[in-house]
Amino acid sequence: MPSQLTKYLSPLIVESGFSIDWLLSQPIAHRGYHTDTIPENSLASFEKACELGLSIELDVHLLKDGEVVVFHDVTLERMTGVKGKISSCDSKMLKDLKLLESDEHVPLLKEVLDLVKDRVPIVLEIKNTNYTGTLEDAVCSLLNSYTGRVTIQSFNPLSLIHCKKKAPNRPRGILTSASYEGIALYKKWLLNTYLLLPRVRPSYIGHQFESLDLLSLKIFRNLKLLPILAWTIKSESDRQLVMGRCDNIIFEAIDYPFK
Repeated sequence: MPSQLTKYLSPLIVESGFSIDWLLSQPIAHRGYHTDTIPENSLASFEKACELGLSIELDVHLLKDGEVVVFHDVTLERMTGVKGKISSCDSKMLKDLKLLESDEHVPLLKEVLDLVKDRVPIVLEIKNTNYTGTLEDAVCSLLNSYTGRVTIQSFNPLSLIHCKKKAPNRPRGILTSASYEGIALYKKWLLNTYLLLPRVRPSYIGHQFESLDLLSLKIFRNLKLLPILAWTIKSESDRQLVMGRCDNIIFEAIDYPFK
């Protein structure tokens, strides 16, 4: 019986003690609720998500002065028009950079936490390709003094294993995809067979919406073992496509409330 198998597997794979109904009860705004006039990952996009009652997904990197910045890309150019890597900046340098020629600056994570104040949950993605633990330490240090609802997610299992130790009270989500750029075939196989779940002990899986029929995910759905978040929904047709095949969505470029 699936229920018996779930009862056996769940303690081996899923971290006990977490209730994440708050993560599944409302759609998640990808990089905040951004529009043609509100840049992604800006304080304005996060404020708009709070006003709409939407959970917030955001991305973090480490600056060279040790501060945690909320920014998606590795390089600055797309969002600021300035060439260079985000990791080469310090917090003082970022104060003069504007997002997409708006009045919005590149925010630090601590600014976002001060703004949100648990009005809505935060889904925090750790962006790193070369795991060292430094970014994870800085993130966990900030979150350990924040009383609001936050979950930590990453494509890198090592980041999540690290956060399991440093912020054990925060649920974790492992991100996976149908394809990965620039990683070895065996690593892709490890990720999409979910063999590292017993070490990560996630509370959910976030997967690319186009490939929700991956065999591993079908098994998890049938066993009701782990909630599945679909990313990134960018149209009403995308949203209709995933209905009934996931437990929540991360979305952008769709007017909310949905029609």
